[in-house]
Amino acid sequence: MVEIREESSETHDGAGSSGTGSSSRPANPPTGTVSFVGYLKQRPTDAVLWALRVATIGFAMLYMFPIGGPQSQASAYSKTLMAGAATNALRMHQRLGGFQLSREFFATMFLEDSCHYLFYCIVFLGCSPVTMALMPVLLFSVLHSSSFTIQLLDAIGQSQLFLRRWLTTLTESYTQNLLSVIACTEIFLMPLVIGMIFMGKASMFLPFIYYRFLTLRYMSRRNPNTRIAFHQMRVALEQSVNRPACPGILRTAAHKLIGLLERLCPSPLLTIVTLILLDPVYTTAYINLNYQSVITYIVAGLTLLYCVVSAVMYAIMHRRDSEAPLTNCSISEVILSGAGMIGWLLVCGISASVSQNTIIDTGERFGWMGACAGLNVALFFGICALFCLNLIVDKVLSTERRSNYGGPKYTPAQRVN
Repeated sequence: MVEIREESSETHDGAGSSGTGSSSRPANPPTGTVSFVGYLKQRPTDAVLWALRVATIGFAMLYMFPIGGPQSQASAYSKTLMAGAATNALRMHQRLGGFQLSREFFATMFLEDSCHYLFYCIVFLGCSPVTMALMPVLLFSVLHSSSFTIQLLDAIGQSQLFLRRWLTTLTESYTQNLLSVIACTEIFLMPLVIGMIFMGKASMFLPFIYYRFLTLRYMSRRNPNTRIAFHQMRVALEQSVNRPACPGILRTAAHKLIGLLERLCPSPLLTIVTLILLDPVYTTAYINLNYQSVITYIVAGLTLLYCVVSAVMYAIMHRRDSEAPLTNCSISEVILSGAGMIGWLLVCGISASVSQNTIIDTGERFGWMGACAGLNVALFFGICALFCLNLIVDKVLSTERRSNYGGPKYTPAQRVN
């Protein structure tokens, strides 16, 4: 059971905070000792957030059960997302304080759930109405407004009302189910967004923007439900396709789909960059725990950089049609290819070590990684041998170079007697 309550943070407006976590909150006054208006005045920011969430619920109901025509329904859709955007913008301001033009501020901002959903609301405001897109905004508004309503009723001495008991049952018994529904909705929106392009209802850039939102939700520090939902779907799909009755073509397609989604998941390298932006101390702790993965990603990243730079450099030199000997380039290639061999030998050793330690779960995968690392070592060795041969031919065996150092040659008529 997950309890949704207003999370306490350092207040920047003297009004307390509101959020999505389970933490301590500002102490409420004794039950029944404050009026309705007095309690709202004691927590003005939370009261504004509560009002915005209630408005979000109202506008969402008007969209799902329209009273007027199509225009009023489209207006209710836009108002729902605008109210959700205002809620998340206020919540983000409450947690982060005033705007700061600094690297640390932006890094912290993009880790906040309220920033993710502000981004979400703005994205879907610019496309055709999608009923499923309102589900996360609506359900979060229901959960948080219910939590504040319970606190409000307790403070004004109305804890025996049926509404209070019903809201308590909702937040205590159904919170985890609703959070799972929100996570699944966000995941299933991705294929729907792709389909909207072919129906002419969305921009071709929308899937790429929404994919960035999904990666932010996947890496959320305070709400792991998106990661849990992806894992549960993967386990359920693997169990279904691994049954003997499943056709082989479906099994192959399912495993390819799982592999594609694994490659699209945020990489640990992005996690390291985020930690560096936040605090180098956390980076040191992360690398100490995951140094093998860090080394592998660094070697792979440097190899990719080497390939790109080499291709660009030789393309530029080819366009210049330079016939000068490439001595400096050859020396650089020999040094870099030697470093590449050393790096991929380390990766090969890491893969063999991990494969032995986790032979049951990941032995096969790390075995293939070790084989690919060995192939990279062989390729770098070939590059090194090729450019070493080029240096020997240009600098040692070249007849033109030896003639340059053979001393001056004179004809008999030019000799000085």
